[in-house]
Amino acid sequence: MMARLSGLAVAGFGVLLLAWLIPVHTETVGYGWLRPQTLPRACAVALLVLGLALTIWPGPAGEPGPEVAPGRLAFVVVVVCAGIWAMSRFGFLPVAPVLAALLVLICGERRWAWIALGVGLAPVLSWLVVDVLLNRSLP
Repeated sequence: MMARLSGLAVAGFGVLLLAWLIPVHTETVGYGWLRPQTLPRACAVALLVLGLALTIWPGPAGEPGPEVAPGRLAFVVVVVCAGIWAMSRFGFLPVAPVLAALLVLICGERRWAWIALGVGLAPVLSWLVVDVLLNRSLP
């Protein structure tokens, strides 16, 4: 049941991004081949589709009980806030893989391919898209 609710929440956030946040808070520019709203829209569509997929196919049982969820959420918020602070102090490239590793560990992921993608590839791709393709510097 929690997986279905989480899927609905993620899909709802994707809709919120597409309907309001991205159009209102993304600058428009008349230059470059990759517009600033392109990547956020792609991510919002992915959130919407994957959230709906989780709602329809929640996966195997064995999720933690509802008494665990608030504590885990609070811990994730603390880790993310610490990661944002560390990025502002030490830079994106050194901190992002460590932050990703902590989040993968908190999620309890044990499949090596997903761990490698989450810890190694996701931060590098984020840096390449933002810094190289969009020509925006990361802290």
